[in-house]
Amino acid sequence: MQSRHGAKQFASAEVVNMVRRRCRLLAKKLPIVQDSSRPVMSVAYVARNHSVAPDRFVHMTENAQAKAA
Repeated sequence: MQSRHGAKQFASAEVVNMVRRRCRLLAKKLPIVQDSSRPVMSVAYVARNHSVAPDRFVHMTENAQAKAA
């Protein structure tokens, strides 16, 4: 079956690369968040050093700040 754009449509899809997300405990998140509070550290640099995606790192810092308050 073809769509109006000429591309074939498939009834199913195959997952080629599936990566499982890590669940980090608060005790492991705190040192990562503390690294980012140093004046010369950027979010991207700290995230790469700890193998964390930058968007997940932002969520970690927001959650840690909310729990601290």
